[in-house]
Amino acid sequence: VQVNPAIDLTRDSVRHQVRKEMEREDPLILLGAPPCTVFSPMQNINQKHHTGDAWEKKKREGLELLFFAIQCYWDQIERGMFFLHEHPAAASSWVMGAVKELEAHPGVHVVTSDMCRWGMRVRDEIPEDRGQPYLVKKPTKWMTNCRPMAELLSLTCDGTHSHMRLEGGTLSKRAASYP
Repeated sequence: VQVNPAIDLTRDSVRHQVRKEMEREDPLILLGAPPCTVFSPMQNINQKHHTGDAWEKKKREGLELLFFAIQCYWDQIERGMFFLHEHPAAASSWVMGAVKELEAHPGVHVVTSDMCRWGMRVRDEIPEDRGQPYLVKKPTKWMTNCRPMAELLSLTCDGTHSHMRLEGGTLSKRAASYP
């Protein structure tokens, strides 16, 4: 099952349809990476910009998508299949009750890896550097009920290179894409 990004998963009817399709297709593994924007410390540094109806809507939708992903992971467990969930290590979602409950389930593993080990790079915004790509550490947590996958994903930085800091400008946004 591959969900088209144009599908609005914030709608109940669409989420219901996706779960029915997953049940019918019975995927071996479900990969989930709900938007982490509202859970990101980098996005939430300047709280004065996070007020009003637009921010509340974005926050509500972020929670809906996270909870939907968790519901789908439980479906996978019930069917005896696998899931893989990704969010930045510093995301506030990792301390939420629904996430902690899933994490506590027997056979579920949470590991942290550094994205530089997977080749994540961003281009510097300094014109003199002509946009040279630099490795980004970006500690990322993975939760899965597949032990071999957890072991594979637990790579951390080996310290043999330097990293670009993701502060200011649009660097954080560019590091939201997988390498």
